[in-house]
Amino acid sequence: MKKDIVTKNYFSQNKIFSKIFNYYLFDGKDVIKENDLIELDTNQVISNPNLIKRERDILKEAIIKSDNNYDYLLLGIENQSKINNGMILRNLLYDSISYSNQALDIVNTKNNAKIKLDRYSGLSKNDKLKPVITLVIYFSYKKWTGAKDLHSMLYINDKELLKYIPNYKLNIIEPYNMTEEDFIKLGSLSTLFRFIKASGNKDELNDLITKNESFKKTDVKMMELLNNILDLNIEIKDTEDINMCKAIEDMKKDAKKEGKQEAINENIKTMYSNGFDENMIAKALSLDINFVKKVLA
Repeated sequence: MKKDIVTKNYFSQNKIFSKIFNYYLFDGKDVIKENDLIELDTNQVISNPNLIKRERDILKEAIIKSDNNYDYLLLGIENQSKINNGMILRNLLYDSISYSNQALDIVNTKNNAKIKLDRYSGLSKNDKLKPVITLVIYFSYKKWTGAKDLHSMLYINDKELLKYIPNYKLNIIEPYNMTEEDFIKLGSLSTLFRFIKASGNKDELNDLITKNESFKKTDVKMMELLNNILDLNIEIKDTEDINMCKAIEDMKKDAKKEGKQEAINENIKTMYSNGFDENMIAKALSLDINFVKKVLA
C-alpha cells in the first residue's frame, strides 16, 4: 500500500508526469507542458456503479499545442512493481470506460429523451472523443514477460482470423530494455531508471553510483520512491537534496552481505549435490537446520 501511495504521489506531479509522457510519446521533446495538464477523477464508473467500477492510478487531461492547433488527450499511468499477465485486459477496460464516459457526457448534454434506452445512439458522426493513452511504468530490473498485446492472449488456431480481431497493445516503460539513448531522452528522470535497471546486479549498481555524478546528489522525493520500490534502507534527511555518499557506503555494505550470503547458499547446494544430507551440512557450516532446508527447497 505504501509503495502505491509513494509512486502515485511522485508521478502525479505535473513536472514528472509531463516528462515521462514526453519521453514515451515524443522522444523526450518538450511537447506536453506541465501547466497544460488537468487532474481528472481516477474513479472510473460506467452506467450503474454496481456494474463496472474501477480506479486508475493517475489520470490527467493534456492539452498539446501545435502552431494554432490544439489536441486534447486523456493520459493515464499505471504503476507496476510485479508482472501482471492481465495488464492488457485491465488497461483495455480503463480505456473503454474513459471512451464510454466521454460518449455519454456528449449524449447527456443533448438531453434527448428518445435516446435514453440506447444512449450511444445519440452520438453523431460529428461528435469526437479525446484519445486515451494508458502507460505502464514497470519498477523492476527484470524483463516484462507478461502479455504485451491482446492477440498474444487469445487461443486461436486459424491465425487468419486475427486480422478481424482488433488488437490492443500495452504501452510500457521497461528499464530492462532501456539504452543510453533512452536515458538521454529521459533527462533528469534518467537517474531513477538507471538505478532501477542496475538494481539487479550489485556490481553494476556500485559501479554506477560511484562513477556517475548524478548520484552524488539526488532529489529527496526520487530517493523516497527508490527506497520504497527497491526496498532500500537509505536514510533521507528533511532537506532539498540528499547527499548520496552515505547511501553509497550503505549499499556497498549490503552488497558485501549479499555476496557472502550467496557464497553460503552455493556451498550448501554444492555439499548437498555431493551427497551430504541436511543435518551434516548444517553441522559442518554451523547453520540452523531450517535455514539449510529453506535454501535447498
